[in-house]
Amino acid sequence: MSTASPSLSPSARGGRPLPITAETYFRMIEIGAIPDARHVELWEGQLVEKMGKNQPHIVAQGLCMDALTATRMIGWHIVVEGSLRLSLLHVPEPDLMVIRGARNDYTNRPPTPADVGLVVEVADSSVPKDLGRMRSAYAAGGVWNYWVLNLRTRRVETHAEPLGGDSPAYLQIRSYGPGESVPLDLDGQPIAELPVSSLLPAAPAG
Repeated sequence: MSTASPSLSPSARGGRPLPITAETYFRMIEIGAIPDARHVELWEGQLVEKMGKNQPHIVAQGLCMDALTATRMIGWHIVVEGSLRLSLLHVPEPDLMVIRGARNDYTNRPPTPADVGLVVEVADSSVPKDLGRMRSAYAAGGVWNYWVLNLRTRRVETHAEPLGGDSPAYLQIRSYGPGESVPLDLDGQPIAELPVSSLLPAAPAG
C-alpha cells in the first residue's frame, strides 16, 4: 500500500498545523467530516491519500486472502484494508490483517497491535516505504508479525519479534522465494506453511 505523507511545515500564518490524533480521526469519520474515508488514512498525524493499486497488486492481495482463508484459523479472522490503531498519530490501513477473535468483537473499536497476529502489505512501487518507515512504525507499535509481498523481487519478506526504542526494528527477518513456503505462526503456534507461489501472481510470460 502506498501513501504520500508530506512533513508538517509552517503555514502561511507562521504557525505549524496541529496533528490529528487517532481519536479525532475516528470521530471525524463517525460524523462524516471526511467525505470518503476509504481513500485516506492517518499517518504522522496527517490525513494522507492512499494510492491506487495496479493489477498485480490486486491479484497478490486476493491470493494472500485466499491462502490465509484456506488455513481455517480458529480464533482469528481476516480483515482487508481495515484501520489499525497503531499509535496516537498513526492509523494505517494494511492490505491484510489477521485479527484475534470475531468480527463482532470490534464493532465499537478498531484493533490495536495487541489484537493483531499478522499484518501484510503488498509492495511494488512502495517497496522502499514498506521496508523502511512502515516497517519501523509497525515494529515501534508492537506488531508481532509483518509480511511484505515484494512484487519486484517475487519474494515474501517476513518480520517477527519487534524491538521498540529509539531505533525500532525486527529481530527476525527472513526472505522466501519461488519453491519455498512461508511459515505462518500466530501467538507462537504454527498454523500452516504457505507456498510462495500461492501468495504471488504468476511471473509474466517471456
